Amino acid sequence: MKGVAGDRRELSLSRRSILKSPWFWTVMGVVGVGAAITAAVVHERRADSGSGFSPGQVAAPLTF
Repeated sequence: MKGVAGDRRELSLSRRSILKSPWFWTVMGVVGVGAAITAAVVHERRADSGSGFSPGQVAAPLTF
């Protein structure tokens, strides 16, 4: 049956939670991995900044 002028039809729209979307979790995973890699690289570069301190190694003149 075709729609005729004046006919009323109901349309129900259901909204799906964004937390159930696989795309949301994919994006969150990519952002999390990117943040972890960035933090590791920044931390590694700070350790190599030339502070002269090496944990586990102590250098001192030996005098008697």
